[in-house]
Formats: sequence, structure tokens, C-alpha cells
Amino acid sequence: MTNLFTADVGQGKVHIYDRNRNLFHGKLPEQHLIDLKIDGLEEGDTLVVECAHLRESHKYTLAQPFNFKQLSQLAANATERGVNLRLFPQKSTPKARKLAGVEAADKTDEADTRAIARFLTEAEFRITRLNAPVVVEKFKIPEQLVNVELDTLLGEYGPILKTLKKIGDPLGLGSIIDSLEGEIEKAVTPLLKGGSILPPMDLGKDDGGLESTGFVFIGEPPDSDEDFDVEDEDGQREFTTVKLIREDIEDLL
Repeated sequence: MTNLFTADVGQGKVHIYDRNRNLFHGKLPEQHLIDLKIDGLEEGDTLVVECAHLRESHKYTLAQPFNFKQLSQLAANATERGVNLRLFPQKSTPKARKLAGVEAADKTDEADTRAIARFLTEAEFRITRLNAPVVVEKFKIPEQLVNVELDTLLGEYGPILKTLKKIGDPLGLGSIIDSLEGEIEKAVTPLLKGGSILPPMDLGKDDGGLESTGFVFIGEPPDSDEDFDVEDEDGQREFTTVKLIREDIEDLL
């Protein structure tokens, strides 16, 4: 099971919260963050740091303690170890703090890291726009009873009745032949409804017998599945949207 770590930087130290183990590691050397020297951090885990702390340092602020070389090394270390490095907008930290029930007067580095972790794991994000193709893997229909047209069932009697009429009309037997035709119709009429069986269908895409196209959507429907392509990240950004809806934030708060 992957884990979430949140990090804050302040007063020349790094502060790490381990969500799954509910452990806080405070006042670590800043280099520990660059080297990912964090207890319990494993491949596949996610490390979230406030965005302001992972910008190149300059003389006008103390919020960015790392130079470009250090930040590059952090990115390389994360890639090498399979750690997902993500940024959290610092302007959202007060909202996360409020969600966690932390008053401004009680703000600490530990409170911030815990609040960010809670915000990321408890806030419900809604899919407000989605376009995606549909893959039909199996298509099964059991055998079906189908109706039969009257002319279909009378088909085999047609030539016989036609011949009888040719013979019978000169002899004055036409009405008898018509009566015979009527009786035959009465006899076969009960067979019209459900009078035949359509064989079952069992098709699969892997068998080469099933080809299908379609799409699912949330929001405005596209005209067809050819109007979007979500195979790569560019298409996913263009044709899908996930939002944290204001009312949901207020419910959480």
C-alpha cells in the first residue's frame, strides 16, 4: 500500500508528516529533503511539498531555501527512487488548516503538514467533465422467441391452393377452396407469436467476432467518439476535468 508524506520547510529545517503511520518528523536538516532521507519513504509513495518551498532561492525571501542545483537533485532522486513528488499551493494551506480545525493562532509546522495530508485524503473531488471511449468485452444474448409472418407459414401451401383454385373454379368449388384456405390460416395463426427461435449469440472482442464503438460522458456530450482522444496526457487535460466544488469545501469546513 502506498503512503503519503507531506513536508514543510521553515527556520532552516524540514518537517515531514507520515500519514499512514501517523508520525511527525520535525526539525530535520534541509538536505534530508533533497536526499529523500525520510524514514519509511518507499518506492511508489507520494511526497507533497508546499509549492513556495520548491522554487529557486533568491535574496528577497527566505521561503525558498534551495538553489537550482539542489532542486534538480531532488527531482533526480525522486525519479530514481520511484517517489511521486508533488506540489501543494501554499495559498490553499489556510483552507487545509481550517478543514483540520486548526486556528490561525495554533499554526505550527506539524499542524500544517497534518492539515495538508488530511485535505488531500478527505476532500472529495468531483468529475465535472469526462469523455471516454467504451470497450465492450462480451456481448451475449440467449436464444429468443421471434414472431413469424402469416405469409411465411402459408408459403408452402401457396402453390397447392393456387392449383386447387385453378381446378376448382370451373367446377364451382372456389368457395370450398377459399374455406380451406381460411381454415389453414386459423390453424397456423396461433403459431405466429413466438413461432420461431433465434439462436443465441456469444461474442467477444478477443475472439475477433465483436467490434463496437461508443463513449461515456459527463457534462456536454460529444457528437461521436471521434471528437476526442484521451490516450495521452494532452488529451486527458483537454477532455477531462476534476474539480473541488465550493459547496463540498463548505460541507467539510
